[in-house]
Amino acid sequence: MKIKHKVSFLSFIMITLMLFATINLYPAKDISKKGIIEFVNLETGCWIIKVTDKEIYYPINLDKRYEHDGLKIEFKGKVVDVMTICMIGIPIKISLIKIIGDKSK
Repeated sequence: MKIKHKVSFLSFIMITLMLFATINLYPAKDISKKGIIEFVNLETGCWIIKVTDKEIYYPINLDKRYEHDGLKIEFKGKVVDVMTICMIGIPIKISLIKIIGDKSK
C-alpha cells in the first residue's frame, strides 16, 4: 500500500511540475521605451538594452549597426518567450529602433 501512495505522490509532483513548466513567465506584450545599449561580457558576451538598473531587455534581433556601447535609443518591440544564451534581461523582438544620442554626450 505504501508503494502505491509513493507512486501517486510522485505522479502528482511530475504533473504539477509539467504544468508550471508551461506557464509563460513573460507574457507577450508590446513595449515602447527609451534605453541605452550596453555590452555585457557574460559567457560569450551579449548586447542588452538597459532602461533602468532593474529593467533590462535582451534584443534577440538587434542589428549590428546598433551594437555600440552607450548608444541611447528609443525602441518598440514585443516580449517573447524564448530561451537565450544571454542570461540577463527579458527577451524582446525589436520592431522599431531610433538613435537619440550617445552616452558620452
